[in-house]
Amino acid sequence: MKKFLVIIIVLACIVGVASALTYDQDNYVKNRMSIMSGTGNDPLYNFIGEVDDIFTGAKVEVVTSTNAITIAEAGKVFVLNSVTEFASTLPSAATSAGITYRFIIGAAPAGASYTIVTDSSENLIYGMVLEAETDTSNDGPVAQEEDTITFVQSIAVIGDWVEVTCDGTNWYISGMTAADGAVTLTQAS
Repeated sequence: MKKFLVIIIVLACIVGVASALTYDQDNYVKNRMSIMSGTGNDPLYNFIGEVDDIFTGAKVEVVTSTNAITIAEAGKVFVLNSVTEFASTLPSAATSAGITYRFIIGAAPAGASYTIVTDSSENLIYGMVLEAETDTSNDGPVAQEEDTITFVQSIAVIGDWVEVTCDGTNWYISGMTAADGAVTLTQAS
């Protein structure tokens, strides 16, 4: 009897997956970008988008030079990996509701710092970055109306990361670094 129930459950799962793969595929293909960004409100579409990304590898990009990030890259992980560091520019917050990007250090900045800046120097970054190393003074930067995220040369290391998420008005940052002062959050203008 137990084997029979297991077989029924497995068959139900297979039928469910088959349904998911054929669930209005034309609409899925037409709306693939919103599905990939997780902005859709249909969990099945979001699941199909996530599975699609696993097979296409579309969610990770190794970046080696200046990068003007687009809305079409929603949900991407950018691995910052260059011997000469550079700037990455976020799209305008007004057009980026529901979008998240993650930046990971793939090559430690040595000769200059990696920066992530808002479009047109919008002072819209809020949040904080945690530091694994603690001391009695600065234990993690906090952003209030900032426009620049900097992975500091000779301090940031491989594996340090930040993530930014937009609500259509502001960018919210979170992240983790190994060393005190590896990330700074500032207002350039």
